[in-house]
Amino acid sequence: MAEISEEKRAEAALRASESRFRSVIENSWDGLSIVDGFGITRYASPSTVRILGYAPHEFEGRSGMEFVHPEDAPFVADSFRQSLSQPGKSGTTVYRMRHKDGSWRWIETTATNLLADPAVRGIVLNSRDVTERKSAEEAQALLAALVNSSEDAIASSDLGARIRSWNPAAERLFGYAAAEILGKPGLLLVPPELHDEALARIAALRRGEPLPTFETVRLRKGGEPIQVSMTSSAVLVGGQLVGFSSIYRDVTEKRSLEEQLRHTQKMDAIGQLAAGVAHDFNNLLTIINGYSELLIQQTPDDDPSRVLLQEIADAGERSATLTRQLLLFSRKQIAAPRQLDLNEVVARAERMLRRLIGADIQLRSILASQPVPVRADPGQLEQVLLNLAANARGAMPHGGQLTIETRALVPGAAGAPRGRYAFLAVTDTGAGMSRELQNRIFEPYFTTKETGKGTGLGLAVVHGIVKEAGGNIEVVSEIGAGAAFKIYLPQLESFESQPPAPVPAAVPNIPTGVEIILLVEDEDSVRALAKNVLAGLGYHVLEADDGAEALRLLDDFPGEIHLLITDVVMPHLGGRELVQRVAARFPDLCVLYVSGYADDEGVRDGAILEKVNFLQKPFSPSALAMKVRESLDGC
Repeated sequence: MAEISEEKRAEAALRASESRFRSVIENSWDGLSIVDGFGITRYASPSTVRILGYAPHEFEGRSGMEFVHPEDAPFVADSFRQSLSQPGKSGTTVYRMRHKDGSWRWIETTATNLLADPAVRGIVLNSRDVTERKSAEEAQALLAALVNSSEDAIASSDLGARIRSWNPAAERLFGYAAAEILGKPGLLLVPPELHDEALARIAALRRGEPLPTFETVRLRKGGEPIQVSMTSSAVLVGGQLVGFSSIYRDVTEKRSLEEQLRHTQKMDAIGQLAAGVAHDFNNLLTIINGYSELLIQQTPDDDPSRVLLQEIADAGERSATLTRQLLLFSRKQIAAPRQLDLNEVVARAERMLRRLIGADIQLRSILASQPVPVRADPGQLEQVLLNLAANARGAMPHGGQLTIETRALVPGAAGAPRGRYAFLAVTDTGAGMSRELQNRIFEPYFTTKETGKGTGLGLAVVHGIVKEAGGNIEVVSEIGAGAAFKIYLPQLESFESQPPAPVPAAVPNIPTGVEIILLVEDEDSVRALAKNVLAGLGYHVLEADDGAEALRLLDDFPGEIHLLITDVVMPHLGGRELVQRVAARFPDLCVLYVSGYADDEGVRDGAILEKVNFLQKPFSPSALAMKVRESLDGC
């Protein structure tokens, strides 16, 4: 009886153990199944209903591959084959299976090969639904990809404001590799003078206050300041503050471009003002210089007042030079290239250059022994010398030597372009410049001077003038060894000395005529002077104060017009439009344009200068008379 009782107790214990094991399996969140060597399911636990919606009998007797996502099937089949080849070993696979509702769930399965175990004789699959985990991982991977591919620098810090994440854009912007910066205080990026501001923003984030995007300055690895647009926010996990995040966008170039735009607008406004002043001043100078010349012509040589009149005329000519400089500054100067001797240009500019550079800088000229003929605008070449001298003065704050040299180069000379070139060099003994600076020296708006001390246009204007004249310019310099600006201008084959400026002569020596001239000028005093001069020379002059009045006058004039003299820029109807209208009636009409500055497209691009006669203000009576006669005879 004792033995039977013991045997029953053993059976009862076994049944109890099996019951507990079954209960554990049936109530487990993980699904347990057994498949044979062909992948056919022999057993599926009740948890399959919870995981995939199928009852156990819907799995049993079927291959699990029927439920695997087509994209994952090759991978799962390969894992099964690998499990078959490794008795007693376990391996884990993550793949997708179709839920009974048609959706796909991510399943993590650990397969253990127990085919050799007599009690099992199969492969045991322990599976769990990891869809939520997989979605979270994918979301995290997507977020990481977005952060890493962002063009903006993104960084996060812990509650102690120590950096704990650093994306590639942050590496590029600040110059720190992630390994260098992680764990370091975020204040490492903040200029010392902005530490209090940065700490105040962190305190505001701790209090839960939202902060707007703002612009500030941060430091690169080498200490270089950069302008950034910065957005900061608190990082919350489960409602708890765990740190801070910041997004940085480099706006240095944007602000630089905006500053250049403001500078350009300012310079344009100043240029417009200068051009307007020069335009009005040219009209006044035409009157002053014109009547001065007329009075000189009418005054005997031995009359003491002639000397005084000549002083007025000389002052007028110097003032005309000033207006040309104003127009060059405003980029409305009318280019008038002609044959020049570089030696004469330098000689004429020396007095002005000495005043510009100051007494502590020695000016030395090394001029060629023979004339150096080129074709260029003399005013623009003088501007080249002025700008280069001003640049040299800035490089020699404590004095030094400025040397100007001219030469006629032999074709094929070392360092010179191919062909015949004239050489003009401006050399200083100043601080010199680096190779990087030399590469940018002719860029518009580029300047090494502090804000407000330079426009960044001087050398750019020099470059433009030289190029417009068909030449080249280069700079040779080393730190501490001064700088040499070398200019190569096309050299003329021969040079004929230019006649001296015409000296006011007696009226009988000025060419006369009897033709009919239509004079159109909106400045009353200039028109009156021109009419008096031309009428005094025998011409019949019709006058109008603008293009519209000129057309009305022609409607009432039955005769022929031999020459139209018109200002280029006038209200209501400009000179070019007037010529087009008048040419319809008089196809063979001769035209003489007059202007004080190049505000008209045709003057700016040289069309007027190349195709028709042109007289620039301020003009003298003799110059007007000569140009009128030349225009009539040349038609």
